[in-house]
Amino acid sequence: MTYSKILKLAGFIILWLGAGTTTQAMTRIEGTRLIYPAKDKEISVRVTNDSAEKIILQAWISAAKEEIHDIPFAIIQPLVELDQQQVHILRILYMGEGLPSDKESLFLLNVVEAPLKPQNENNIQMAIRQKLKLFFRPTDLQGSLLDCIAGLTWKVKNGSSVEVTNTCAFHLSLVDVQIEFDGRATLLSEYTLLKPREKQYFTTPNTRIPKDARIKFLEINDSGLRTVHKQKLSNI
Repeated sequence: MTYSKILKLAGFIILWLGAGTTTQAMTRIEGTRLIYPAKDKEISVRVTNDSAEKIILQAWISAAKEEIHDIPFAIIQPLVELDQQQVHILRILYMGEGLPSDKESLFLLNVVEAPLKPQNENNIQMAIRQKLKLFFRPTDLQGSLLDCIAGLTWKVKNGSSVEVTNTCAFHLSLVDVQIEFDGRATLLSEYTLLKPREKQYFTTPNTRIPKDARIKFLEINDSGLRTVHKQKLSNI
């Protein structure tokens, strides 16, 4: 297939994404999240075509929030054909400027795939997009993820709400946030991403939270592993 045909198909893939699909992905991406240390010239991601057919793969970096328009990253070979069981290494490069040096910045790695097999031009080509969080981590940030988790503050607000504060420069990913008291656990959030120095609030169905209540949650670390934490609530 010529490069111009690949570009044409890639453009169709992007258009098709708006329709959405529940088809299972044929590519396997190494890891569940990416950390880009500012001191590194580049990072790489291993992508494998696990299917029994040839596919086209396209990758790009996008902002996690709409107000960011200039993306300071580039991907080497973002558009490729992959034979069955073939591996491709996505090399991601930071352009060297434009991001804060006192806190992490969050972006998304988008990886799109579609099968490459002869078919009628009128047939619909299925495309699947996978997204991975990309955390750009400046050099010399104070502390670590563990320090940030230990430094979280949980406070009771208005008797029945919970406030959590991340005082650090790192993003914190919390799963299954629960409040426990009287032998019961109430789910507050299935997934919460705490941005650097951000506060978030959770409402509970309880009219009043007792002083002995605790917060339980799972933390997702840089490797994608989950660790259970329990922390005390302070009443104010």
